[in-house]
Amino acid sequence: MEKDELDKQFDFIRVFGAVMVILLHTTIMYSGVGVVTPKIPSEFFKFLSWYLASFLMELFIVLSGIIYGICLKRPIGYIGLSMIISKFKRLMIPYYLTGILYVAPIIIYFKITKERYLEYLIKGIFLAKNNRHLWYLLTLFDIFIFVNIFQFFITIEPKNVFFFIISVFLMIITRKVPDIFCFNRALYFLCFFCLGYLIYDKLEIINSYFSEHLSLWISLGFLSFPLSLYGRWVYNPGKAVRALAAVFFYFYLARILSRSWISNNFLFRILLKNSMGIYLIHPMLLYCMYFKYAQNEIKPFIMVFSTTIISIIISVIISELLRLLHLGFWLGEY
Repeated sequence: MEKDELDKQFDFIRVFGAVMVILLHTTIMYSGVGVVTPKIPSEFFKFLSWYLASFLMELFIVLSGIIYGICLKRPIGYIGLSMIISKFKRLMIPYYLTGILYVAPIIIYFKITKERYLEYLIKGIFLAKNNRHLWYLLTLFDIFIFVNIFQFFITIEPKNVFFFIISVFLMIITRKVPDIFCFNRALYFLCFFCLGYLIYDKLEIINSYFSEHLSLWISLGFLSFPLSLYGRWVYNPGKAVRALAAVFFYFYLARILSRSWISNNFLFRILLKNSMGIYLIHPMLLYCMYFKYAQNEIKPFIMVFSTTIISIIISVIISELLRLLHLGFWLGEY
C-alpha cells in the first residue's frame, strides 16, 4: 500500500476519533455518570455513550502504535531521550497548560470538586487523580516511557512480538496498580499500543484481508454493539477483548471512507489540522453549555448535536487564535 493511502487512512481515524470523542463527552451526560444529568433522559444516547467508550480510545492507541512502528524505520530513529523530549513537548506541555489555566478554573467554578484550586491542581492534575479528559495525554506519555524501557532492555527479535507479550502480562496487573500518574490506565492501553506496533508492517496484508472478507468485518461491527454493554468503564483484559471487534471494524471503515469525498474537503482538513485543539478545549465548553441549558425542556437530539457542533466551532476558533498569538506550543506544535 502506498504511503499516501496509509496517511489518508490514519488521517480519517484522527478526524473520526476527534468528532466521536466530542459525541462521547456530549452523550455521557445521558449515561448517569456525567457531571450534569439532563432534565429529559434518552436511552439511545445513554447506549451511544457506552458504545463509544467501549473502543474509542483503544482505536486511538492502536493507531499510535502503528505510527510508532512506521517512525522507527525513519533514518533519524524514534527512540531514546530525544523521543521522550519530543513527546513531552507534544503531550505534557499541553497537559499542564490546559490543566492549570483552563480545566482547573472551570472545575472549581462549577463546583465539580469540593477541593480548592491549589488542592485540585496537586491531586487532580499533578498526581492525575482527577484530570478529566487530560488523562489520555498523560497515559500516552507513560506508554512512550514504557516502550522506551522495552527498547533499552529487550534485544530479542522480533521486538514487536515480545513487546506485545509483555504488555499482555502487564495488563493483567493493571487493576492492582495505584491510581496515580495514570499508570494503571497506561498498563491497560499499553497492550493496544504494542498491538499497533506488532501489526504495523502487516497493515497492507490486513487491509487486503478486509477487502476479501467484507462480511467478517461487518459482523465484527455489529458484534461490537452488544459487547459494549458488558464491563462498562472497567479497564481490564475483558474490556480489551471486547474492544478489538470495534477497533478492527473501524480500521476497515477508515480504509473505505478515506478514499471518498468525506476525507477530501475543506471541513475535513480544518478538523484534521485542529484535532488536538478540539480534544483539549471542547470538554469544558460542554460543561458550560450543559450546566446552563441541561435543565431546560430541550429534546436530547437537539441538545446533543447543537452542543457538539458549537463546541467544535469554538474549539477550532480558539485553536486558530492560539496560533495567531504564537502560542501553538499550547497545542503541542513546534
